[in-house]
Amino acid sequence: MPKTIRDTDIEAGARIKEMRKASGLSQGDLAEGLGITFQQIQKYENGSNRMSVGVFVAICQTLGASPMDILSSFFVEEELSSYPRLSTTVISLKEKLTQIRNLASA
Repeated sequence: MPKTIRDTDIEAGARIKEMRKASGLSQGDLAEGLGITFQQIQKYENGSNRMSVGVFVAICQTLGASPMDILSSFFVEEELSSYPRLSTTVISLKEKLTQIRNLASA
């Protein structure tokens, strides 16, 4: 079944959120870099607001990501980039590091 525009907005937003977290940025950090509010970043990430091409490009530049890191799966069956796997690994490692720090400080 083809994806709807809404599904695509949600998936692209989820990838942006994943990349933002992997970069160690908060929604506020990303928003500040773009000159918008963190609430707007929230809406982009959950797919409730669509991004203009200009905002999308600025987000990619701020995150140091290629637009295809976010969009590749919409055009081919297999992901062209390893970024989603890498970002998942980075997020997992950051969570484990936080747990270690919490244990060390307890």
